[in-house]
Amino acid sequence: MKTITSDQSGAFLLAALLTCVISPLIFNKFYSAEKEDLVKTAVHFIGANLSTVPVAQQLRKGWYDVSMYTNHPENYQTYHAQVPVTLMENFHSPGLTGSRRL
Repeated sequence: MKTITSDQSGAFLLAALLTCVISPLIFNKFYSAEKEDLVKTAVHFIGANLSTVPVAQQLRKGWYDVSMYTNHPENYQTYHAQVPVTLMENFHSPGLTGSRRL
């Protein structure tokens, strides 16, 4: 259609490149994280096994505070080095029922 000349095309390309390079720099200079942005979300897993441990490991890499609970000593010994696992005698503890964090 030849509606844009080569000079106009070069100008559009230069404007796009400058926008993509300079805008993030300006944003990072003026943006400051608020205290609410830096708060980790608490995630609790009841049961440590081959399904829950990889998920917990991935969540720990982000902004999540992960806690795991198990009542199986062999699972505790196996997974405690990989994620924070708490060994409990049973799951009828007052710490697990009745309290909910938001």
